[in-house]
Amino acid sequence: AMNDSNRGNVAIKASQLGAEISYELFLGYAEEIVECGRAKGIEIEFDQEQWRLAEQVCKAFVTLASKFHYRHFMRLCMQAHLAGLGELIEKYRLDRFNQRIVKGAQVYPESSSVVMGEPDMKKQYFNLGQRNLAAGQMPYFATMRDQSIIEEVEKIKVPYMLGPFKPPIQMLYGPLGREQGERLLADGYPVIIYTPFVSGWCKK
Repeated sequence: AMNDSNRGNVAIKASQLGAEISYELFLGYAEEIVECGRAKGIEIEFDQEQWRLAEQVCKAFVTLASKFHYRHFMRLCMQAHLAGLGELIEKYRLDRFNQRIVKGAQVYPESSSVVMGEPDMKKQYFNLGQRNLAAGQMPYFATMRDQSIIEEVEKIKVPYMLGPFKPPIQMLYGPLGREQGERLLADGYPVIIYTPFVSGWCKK
């Protein structure tokens, strides 16, 4: 959430920045937003959205995040349900950058060939977080509405290089978010509460 003290963060979507017209157009608009975020101290998150745009998003993100003056103001949202994500991680060496790990809302139409089933998605979700931590980054684990995932995230060991800090956990607004959020805070986890704007989430 954004407010006058922490300024929150801004998520950008390639589909709204011209990616379906040209990569160069998307990159240009994205850099303008990242530069604005840097000037105001706001983190800019790149959302992978869906598989057909995922590589453009990763390429643009790495192009900009590789610049030292942008790197610490950027984060890449990793959609754990995407089956081909591992190839993009290796190709663009995504572990070295700030990440936000999500199961994937699956609000976009996708071919069954690019979407993982629940067991494989969960395995990839935890693997993404562990790899990012091992690379010395502090990923966000989001957006929690599954008790079993919360319990597994709590088992993840933070590398000694990151000191006593624990990775932030982002909860969805509601009974689970409130109750578990208070417990996680007491255990030393930074907790962020998100309010969903997708009707399907609101029913769960």
